[in-house]
Amino acid sequence: MAVLEAPADSVVANHDWRHFYESLKPRATGLLQRYRIPGQDAEDILHDTLLLFLTKCPPVDDPSLWILATLKRRCGMYWREHRRRLHRSFEPAVLEALAEPVAPEQHKAALRYDLERALERLPEKRRRVLEAHYLDGRTPAETARLLGYRQSGIYKVLDRGVAGLAREMDTRGFRAESG
Repeated sequence: MAVLEAPADSVVANHDWRHFYESLKPRATGLLQRYRIPGQDAEDILHDTLLLFLTKCPPVDDPSLWILATLKRRCGMYWREHRRRLHRSFEPAVLEALAEPVAPEQHKAALRYDLERALERLPEKRRRVLEAHYLDGRTPAETARLLGYRQSGIYKVLDRGVAGLAREMDTRGFRAESG
């Protein structure tokens, strides 16, 4: 099996692009559905991947496998960014609501009560990490050392904990302002 020097050029030059795309589309659609990417975002990710393939023209044995592997990677990147956005929008909203000059004491007490109830519903591992980091004021590195995590892994646990906390708070009627 010879490596194609310019697979995109050969596909386009042979007027096989439409056939190539039609043969790739069901597998790409299945991959996007497996990752549960919303419709418009799925279309954007697929188009970006195809555009990347056409502009870079990487030397590959099988262009469809390259496109599918790149599409899979981009789906993972999509959800990582989605979680980061949730974390960035939720964390400041909760912390600002707890700040002294911003929230009246009654509102702050109600929010603290809701936060404590939501924390109780989280798995022990995530609850301990969130309490150590946010309530005790430890840095991620200190939290990792204290609880026996690798420093590189503590961010994933924090993100998952904040996402779980956001879901719990959402069920209690708290809406984080996205900023």
